[in-house]
Amino acid sequence: MVITPYIEKFYSDTLSNGGATVDLTKHSLPQPQGRYFVGAGRNAWVHIVKVEDFTPQYLASLVLIAKREKFNALGTWVDEGLVYVEPTFTFNTEDAARSVSETLGEKAYYDVEAGKSVYL
Repeated sequence: MVITPYIEKFYSDTLSNGGATVDLTKHSLPQPQGRYFVGAGRNAWVHIVKVEDFTPQYLASLVLIAKREKFNALGTWVDEGLVYVEPTFTFNTEDAARSVSETLGEKAYYDVEAGKSVYL
């Protein structure tokens, strides 16, 4: 599998920043538009892998799967030695992010401007 510079950046941002979210509709994989990010959770799939087993190849395969399944964004986060990868929805209002998070059974959503997770 070919690893592009975009996958390398997504991979390194995940490990160095404790997570990252990318827009899958763009070739360059920039951060998506929207202030709030909500994981798709049970409505999609979540992959969990140990940090030491998380590789650019593994991430590249999940990017391809998410694109094939028509998701617009993919998010990662690192917690207690594990990397979580899941399709992600983006919202411009906190009410929408909170409502969808609750509906999907998520524990939190991410506030881009504040730079932190908001736990329900």
